[in-house]
Amino acid sequence: MEDKTDNIEPSLPQQQTALKPPLQPIDIKRTGLPTSLIIGLVLVGFIGAGLLFAVFSRPGLQKEASKQKPDQAAAIPAPSAIVEIIPEPDAKATAKSAAKQASPVPVLTLSGILFGEQGSLALINGRVVREGGLIEGARLDKVSSDRVELSFEGKKIILRSK
Repeated sequence: MEDKTDNIEPSLPQQQTALKPPLQPIDIKRTGLPTSLIIGLVLVGFIGAGLLFAVFSRPGLQKEASKQKPDQAAAIPAPSAIVEIIPEPDAKATAKSAAKQASPVPVLTLSGILFGEQGSLALINGRVVREGGLIEGARLDKVSSDRVELSFEGKKIILRSK
């Protein structure tokens, strides 16, 4: 028996790669559109983009949009209807003389309370007030989980949350 062995060398299949032709510039004359029309469309695009940028970069528009967020409006509870005014016991004579010349107690509405690492906050009359801060002439003395205590011309005002 004859042993026939062909010398077969292993080979990898040839990879055929189709070369893509390089990008060619567009010839405006071959598009069929007049040059002035193309220039006009480009100008209109730039002007439109500039106007949109000017309109949407206005600071007033961002404030209006943030006021109209439905999630934020739903998160604020209804205003509190309970207001207690307790005169401080340390100065009865001062309170009588102050009552003669004192301005009326401001109408304050508690909408929310927030506790945080930086200190507690209260949402009163639609404004955020920190402990020690002033609102309508009243000083926010203490923020608790269910109420806030304010002082106004020697009187203590307590607003409770619902």
